[in-house]
Parts: sequence; C-alpha cells; structure tokens
Amino acid sequence: MRKLKKKVCLIAFCILGMMLVTPVHVHAKTKNPSIVNLKSGKVYKKYDITGDQKKDRILIKKYKDKADYYTGFTISINGKKIKKDKSNSWGSITLSTKLVTLKNGKVYLWVQGIADGENEVWGVLYRYKSGKLIKALRFANYSEKYGRHVITDKLKVSGNRLITVEESVCVPLGVATYKYNYIYKDGKLKIESRAAKVTSVAMTDLITDKVYLHGYGTMRKAKTLYTSPSTKKTTGTVLRAKTEAKPLEIYMSKKILSVKIKTRDGKTGWVKCGKKEKDSNLLFRECFYAG
Repeated sequence: MRKLKKKVCLIAFCILGMMLVTPVHVHAKTKNPSIVNLKSGKVYKKYDITGDQKKDRILIKKYKDKADYYTGFTISINGKKIKKDKSNSWGSITLSTKLVTLKNGKVYLWVQGIADGENEVWGVLYRYKSGKLIKALRFANYSEKYGRHVITDKLKVSGNRLITVEESVCVPLGVATYKYNYIYKDGKLKIESRAAKVTSVAMTDLITDKVYLHGYGTMRKAKTLYTSPSTKKTTGTVLRAKTEAKPLEIYMSKKILSVKIKTRDGKTGWVKCGKKEKDSNLLFRECFYAG
C-alpha cells in the first residue's frame, strides 16, 4: 500500500513538473502604430489590417503608365488579392498607401494620389470587411462641391478621432486650409461637424502686394451676420463693405455654404456666401483664386 502511494505521488509530481516546464503558447495581440506608410512591392508581416488584432501579410503593388503616372494599385492580404483599383479620372504624380489605426484598434487603409494641378486622386479610407476592402470615408465630399484642387494635406490620429487639414481653392476664400475632425461612433467614422476651423487663407496685401496667410481682410461687400450657418436669425449686425474681418470657420454641406467671421472690434457671426467661383463671391478683397 505504501509503495502504491509512493508511485501515485511520484506520478503526480512528474505531471506537475511537466506542466511547469512545458511552454504555453499565447499569441500576443498585434498593436499597430497610429500611422504606417506601406511601400509598393514590400511584404509586411507585423501589422494588422483585418482588424482581428493578429499579424497579417500585406502586399501592395502600384502601377504606372508610359508617362510615369500612377494609374492603379492592387492589395493582397494573407496571400489573397482582395482589391484592384484604377483611377477613374487621370493618373497621379504620387500615390501613398498608409495604415491608419485608432485607439480602439479599428484599422483603415488611406490611399491618396496627387495629380497635376494638385488634384487629389482617390483620397479614400478603406476598411476590411468579410474578405474585401470597402470604402469607409472620402474626405473631399463637400469640399469639391464648392472648390477645386482639394487635397487632404495632413492627417493625424488622436484616440478614436481623425484630424485632417484640407487645402483647396474654395469659392468664398480662394486658397485656404481648414480642419475637420472625424470620430468613430456607432460602428463607423463620422464627421463631428460640417463647420471646419479655418487655419489659413492666402491674401495679397493691397499696398505691398505681398501674400500673407493669417490676419484680417477687407470685406468686398456689405454682409449680414447670422447666428448659425443654417438659420435665418441674424445677430442684428450688418457689416459695411470695406469692414476689416478675418475668417474663423467655413461650413460646407449639400445646400449651405457659409463662413464665420470676426471683425477687428470683436463682432462675430456667419455670412452667407455665393456658390459659384467668381471674384464677386470672394469675401475679402485680398483673397484670390489660383490655378
């Protein structure tokens, strides 16, 4: 009986020892940097693009025409070609592909090409779903309606937000840049507000002819100030032509084009803007169209 107990104890001890020394394989979750530039022709093996927090094999190939313009790209994930896209307008001088990952682990592929005349080709965020890459967001949705040469100049990840700076030749301000915020909510990226902060406007000094990007301009026409972009309610102020003011925000939607301004003496409000590109629709005498 004692020998049997000793054998049982010995077996149990051996099993316990094997459990302690046998390695347990745990797959660590893959965490991407917020933005990763993916080069053409290189196989990437340490990033997650499918959103399952596991490493994927990613291969992107970019194609050029005889004139050395980028005309399309293919994307293969884990050995399977899942996306082939061609420019539906013109080729681009540059073509960048970048992984963009939010804090919550949601992963997107940003594809952007810049063509002659600084026109943006693609300018799209894709996301992986059910074995396909589908369009999740196109940045220049309404900017192109009221301007041209629209480019997403900068993109930054902040938590579950994307902060973009767009540049365009827009109807009311001419050459300008403005900032939009997008937030991940209810399963997708959504724009937080159509009111974009104006970060710069190119203006020509009427005396020295020098161009400056920040500061006040001279109102081309008399304008009524409104309390919001869409309301008919005014602030009670009508600005005279030649009033000095600066743009704070621009609002572009399907039917509305409006700019929030601030005068030198502190009056603020939204002004309604013409929607066709012509000099008379520029808010300030110093603004200009280019290209």
